[in-house]
Amino acid sequence: MSEIVHASFTLTIRIGTAPEITSPVTTTLTRGQAAGFTVTTTGDPVPGLRVSGTLPPGVVFTDHGDGTAGLSGTPTGQGAWIVTVTGDDHAGTIVTQRLTILVT
Repeated sequence: MSEIVHASFTLTIRIGTAPEITSPVTTTLTRGQAAGFTVTTTGDPVPGLRVSGTLPPGVVFTDHGDGTAGLSGTPTGQGAWIVTVTGDDHAGTIVTQRLTILVT
């Protein structure tokens, strides 16, 4: 004799939103002073962030893993640097933004 089992379940389909970089496209840092600038994004899934190009000497870029990243350090140079910030949601969508870093 066979037993028929009826099961029910809920299927949830999650529809994400494309990443977008929402922070300003320019920041000004002061040579010789501790710097801090936060790159912010929106999107689901949360995008990972990276930077390409040359940062001012003494400044580093750190992806926080939560849709934000930071520029930090103490710049030792003076002038303008243009880098590209890339957000990747690892679901097929990549977004970029040019960021101008002025060190006065």
